[in-house]
Amino acid sequence: MSIRVHRPLPGVVRTTTPRSALSRATSGSMWLWVAWPVLVAGAGAGVAARPEIAVPALVGVVVLAGAVALPRTTVGLTLLVILFVRTLEHLVPISALGYLDEGLVVLCVVVLPLRRLVLGLRLRWLPGLGFFAVFAVFGLVSGFVAGAAASTVLVGGFLLCKGWLFGWAVAQVDWAERHLRTAARFGAGVIVVSLVAVAANLVAPGPWSALLANRASVDVRFGLPSLVGPFVHPLDLGAVMAAAAVAVLAWRATVGRSAFTFVLVVGTCAATLLSFRRTAIAGLLVVLAWLRLQLRDVRALLVAAAAAPLLAVLLAGPLTAVVGLTYDDYVVGGDSAARTVLTEDAATLAVERFPLGAGFGRFGSETAAATYSPEYVARNYPAIYGLGTTEKTGQFLTDTQWPALLGETGLVGAAAFLAGLVAVYRRGRALWRAGGRPLPRWVGLTTAGLVVVSLVESVATVVFTGPPAYGPLFALAGVLAAVSDRAPAESAEPEPEAEPVHTI
Repeated sequence: MSIRVHRPLPGVVRTTTPRSALSRATSGSMWLWVAWPVLVAGAGAGVAARPEIAVPALVGVVVLAGAVALPRTTVGLTLLVILFVRTLEHLVPISALGYLDEGLVVLCVVVLPLRRLVLGLRLRWLPGLGFFAVFAVFGLVSGFVAGAAASTVLVGGFLLCKGWLFGWAVAQVDWAERHLRTAARFGAGVIVVSLVAVAANLVAPGPWSALLANRASVDVRFGLPSLVGPFVHPLDLGAVMAAAAVAVLAWRATVGRSAFTFVLVVGTCAATLLSFRRTAIAGLLVVLAWLRLQLRDVRALLVAAAAAPLLAVLLAGPLTAVVGLTYDDYVVGGDSAARTVLTEDAATLAVERFPLGAGFGRFGSETAAATYSPEYVARNYPAIYGLGTTEKTGQFLTDTQWPALLGETGLVGAAAFLAGLVAVYRRGRALWRAGGRPLPRWVGLTTAGLVVVSLVESVATVVFTGPPAYGPLFALAGVLAAVSDRAPAESAEPEPEAEPVHTI
């Protein structure tokens, strides 16, 4: 008598749950149904007695119950809020709305891991989690050594760590193929709505910018309006549309091609270009070349190489203007350019205080801007344009990513954060190259591509810690951790391997 042991093929998503975990989940659901009448009765009595306290508490109970019962819906809602929280805050001028994405991230970080532990399952490990933890430790230790207030260090640390914490929470949810398809439809819907908004912005740039743009005016680049779409700044539109283009191109390369996805590719690439933001356009171009290399599409690379000189001649005017503008901003005006000053001073801090930095909430981050860090006063930042003490005069204090990572956690902390991103990239690329089912391979290729485009954009944009860009990247990193989990107890019978698609 022989015993067969079924091992999951690489990239296969488990579509079943262990019997013991399933029974625990069922019993947990039954417990909720029994507890609901008691909760409703108690809530009714509480509302009648102390409505000012009971109503918020009741809302909190409903939200918690929803997160437990509908974890994937909670993740989707959180991601949607991360994408559009700045738009919501702009349209509804209530300051508390600006913290809505952080509140939902906290909800996910608390509820989703606890839910998994209650089901008797082990917690999953996000790719690069050890490196991200080192980053967090260095930021905390640096802040306390520098004598910063505990509230500043803790709040600043959470804001810089919320992305990978959200990804770790997402990893604690099971993502079967039906869930991935639903998530893909959800993403396609968001892209379509965003492209409709881009079209409306293109047709009526003045009224649209007056409604949504945070400057309430049209930003003209090279004689054309710089679009914002459903966001409040062209940077947000460029970052999200470049990420969307990566996801759709990866879908066409792994799952299949269709007229609909072709339209989405054209639309997202056009929207990225119409944002007229150098970082987003550069990130898109780099990730397009990277995708061609991954797919080993030599013919496309040769065509691009042959067409490059012709395009350079045809676009000589705009290219010269872009290069000249960049040179003036960061070389000629380097002493006064906010990004240049912040980057140089962050590097100086990291070297002078090696191996620590200034500490969480003390340099280059949103918390450092809100509290106006003593590091800024010591460097006479109030006298530099865009680095002042108020929201209006300090609009460039959070204008780029790496000064915060490098200045607050030092060389070791910043290197650890980068190593965490590399770990996410390697896991995604490995899942894609391992073969297996198309949907898990799509998750792997998309996640790796998002790391590439985000690294390019991070040179001059806050993409790892600020909305809307951090949401898609780290949410997919969490899904990647879940679908690439090789735990035998949670695996199902392997499905036949599909023929991969290697063209876009």
